Amino acid sequence: MSDSHDHSHHGDECGCQQKHEHGHQHGPVCQHGHGHEHGPGCQHEHKHEHGPGCQHGHEHEHGPGCQHEHDHAHEHPHGHDHHHHGHDHGHGHDHGHHHHHSEKAFHTHGAEIELDFSIMLGISLLCGTFLLFGQVALLQKQDMLLATTCFALAILVGGAIPMLEALPSLLRMQPDIESLMVFAALGAWALGEPREGAILMLLFSGARALEAFAVGKTRQSLRALKEHWKESATRIRDGQEETVPIADLEIGDVVLVRPGERIPLDASVVGGASSINEAAITGEPLPVDKSAGDGVYGGTLNLQGSLTIEIASTVGESTLARTIRLLEEAQEQEALTQRVVEWATERYSTIVLLATIALVTIPYLYFRQPLSEAIWRGLTLLVVASPCALAVSTPATLFCAITAASRRGILLKGGVHLEAAAAVRVVALDKTGTLTKGEPHVTGIYVAPGRDEDDLLAMAAAVERLSEHPLARPVVEEARRRGLTLPEADDFEAVTGRGVRAVVAGAEVRIGSPIWMSECGCRMPDYFKEVEAPLEERGERTLIMAVGSEVVAMIAVADTIRPEAEALVRDLKRTGIRRVVMLTGDTRAAAETIAQACGVDEVRAELLPADKLEALEDLKRQYGRVIMVGDGVNDAPALARADVGVAMGGIGSDLALESADVVLTTDDLWRLPAFIDLSKKATRMLLFNLAFSIGVIAVLVGIVFSGVRTNSTISLVQAVLGHEGSTLFVVFNALRLLRWKSRYDYRI
Repeated sequence: MSDSHDHSHHGDECGCQQKHEHGHQHGPVCQHGHGHEHGPGCQHEHKHEHGPGCQHGHEHEHGPGCQHEHDHAHEHPHGHDHHHHGHDHGHGHDHGHHHHHSEKAFHTHGAEIELDFSIMLGISLLCGTFLLFGQVALLQKQDMLLATTCFALAILVGGAIPMLEALPSLLRMQPDIESLMVFAALGAWALGEPREGAILMLLFSGARALEAFAVGKTRQSLRALKEHWKESATRIRDGQEETVPIADLEIGDVVLVRPGERIPLDASVVGGASSINEAAITGEPLPVDKSAGDGVYGGTLNLQGSLTIEIASTVGESTLARTIRLLEEAQEQEALTQRVVEWATERYSTIVLLATIALVTIPYLYFRQPLSEAIWRGLTLLVVASPCALAVSTPATLFCAITAASRRGILLKGGVHLEAAAAVRVVALDKTGTLTKGEPHVTGIYVAPGRDEDDLLAMAAAVERLSEHPLARPVVEEARRRGLTLPEADDFEAVTGRGVRAVVAGAEVRIGSPIWMSECGCRMPDYFKEVEAPLEERGERTLIMAVGSEVVAMIAVADTIRPEAEALVRDLKRTGIRRVVMLTGDTRAAAETIAQACGVDEVRAELLPADKLEALEDLKRQYGRVIMVGDGVNDAPALARADVGVAMGGIGSDLALESADVVLTTDDLWRLPAFIDLSKKATRMLLFNLAFSIGVIAVLVGIVFSGVRTNSTISLVQAVLGHEGSTLFVVFNALRLLRWKSRYDYRI
């Protein structure tokens, strides 16, 4: 954002004219069932681009206020129109959604039938019951038909869902992970060892149940957010209270919120005072005091007194709805590593099947080994070579990291930005609103000899309170802080690029730049010139005040450096960032002063919005990937151009949500190094999980192949234990990220 401005009226400049499109792209033979959960008020238009052979089942779960229009038969209790969304991101990086898919979270096997933990656990227990009955019958040497039947039922119960998930890929002659498991179980049954097949299905179904449990853990934050929606609110109309659904609330409606109730929608307080728990939105554990004039978020909890609020948003555009949509989109978007792994596993299963055929035929034809033993070894290879752990390692890690970040008020648009942030070595910071509070204040008032400081300040404030310029507010606030009574100002005029003038107590008062004073014939005494020089060196702005043709005062104004700004730069360096650069539209003197106080390595000052884009490209050429941090409003184009754009305190801004890749729900600086720290930790865990998964597969496959000449192999049960054990290990290793806590939270 540009900090340089003249003392005049300024138009709002957004700078972002980007049309955002989130295209859903499914690769060839994609078989994932899609469980779209759209937050309350979701208004996205979903445009699905399916590759050849795509057999997605799209199940949309809509919260209150959903306004989607679906082109399939669909009953919706709210009677809302539905349509598929397609936001077109004009960014230089990927904001697309690739669904493979989220409701199942990170279980990327086959066509994926959506079942929760309780159902999966029930299937596993039923499978185990049949296996137990069969084993008892076998041990007691009762009717072998009974034992075989029990084992067969165990295979059918435990393998019913994998069989159904494998069916689409088998019909296309493209086997997947489920296919390998089904072949192994049925092969054991065909070889006269139904108990081995039953044990395989028991372990496989049990592992699936535990994975479903892990998935539920990663979805808790999203479910908790949806639980914060109020179904109804107490609206006050014509002095009467009425209970209405929140979908019927309109902007401008007045609503009563009693203690213990949740704020229905984003609003401003018009009466009463209370403390609000905003943890659901900002991640802040401490309540925030609210009174008349303060804004409140929908879904937050009113703790004490009653509040009368005026609704300021619709259901679909409330902060809570935006947050839910952002989390859903983040869980749908795949990182580069995940796409590569999925591409590889789709082809890997075919290779495993061909290797199994070779492992059966070669020992049988060339080494004259018994066919049953060769087939048994082949079935073992099907199990140990199945890439379940490999397929689940990436999405499990990224989903847990996204969930952990959201709990700390760090909202990511996808795991791809975690991977990108982990590789960044340079952070570019906008000055205003990031390193400084963006709230100028008066640092000094210098008056001509014989003049009263308070009288001149009161006259200046009387003129400035009619101005909309950012530097007018600190003058008015300083006068109010001193308790001064402001006189009336008439005939107000704002002169573009120069300053403001008005008539106060019959005298013409001008406040503006030295150039304007000279143009108006107001000579500035040497006294003020001597004072002005050191102020400019410190980067402070000076407002010259003239009464009539005489310069009578100089008011120094400066932005306030955040007290934690120095710690921010220090912590960024601790995370591995090599260089911190300030990009600002302010004067070089002001920027250098703030940079020295904060420990910033490099300053690029007096930049227009287009200059910031060029500066980012230059930093990319010098150092590689760059994180850009701003408020997401005036610097939206720069956020969109950076490898990772981070908007501070931007959860209430449409533009911040569209332009940034990461949104910090508040402007607490500690969240930035915390995000980078999490990205590095998640990336390290991701690489470890991938290496572990590949290592286990390599070891088990090596054992199987090494037994060809010795005519030995591991048992099918041992193979299943190794296979499912590695899968569960990477899943529960990833779950450790849910307990992540930032070591850079130096506020606590």
